[in-house]
Amino acid sequence: MKTPGQIEALVGEIVNRFLQTNVGRGASHVSVALRANAIYIHLRDVLTVCEHALVAAEVAGDDRCLRAVREGRDLLVRRHRAELASALGAACGCETAALFHDIDPVTGDEMIAATFTLGEGCPAPVRAVRSR
Repeated sequence: MKTPGQIEALVGEIVNRFLQTNVGRGASHVSVALRANAIYIHLRDVLTVCEHALVAAEVAGDDRCLRAVREGRDLLVRRHRAELASALGAACGCETAALFHDIDPVTGDEMIAATFTLGEGCPAPVRAVRSR
């Protein structure tokens, strides 16, 4: 049976590998927090060279470039939602109930959160983690 720390490490590897495969590069730093029936993944410095160029080209009052970066990442997660949800659920040993995603194109930080359906098949480490 995996400990919460092992689950967090595995989830970090899965998400970073997902980015490397689908975007071409992973995050420079990944933080994962497992809480009760949810897992939160914070990724730092995820923007590609092209996305950095779009952010740098931003003109005051015109946010089309920032929207393009955000919409591109949202589309990526939507297209691969089932794959990502399945991988996160398998890592935690539970069925993924919901998957949330957001990115701040200015800072290059990305956030992914997943909630799980807790049932009899769900391992003890996920059920035992208390909310802080």
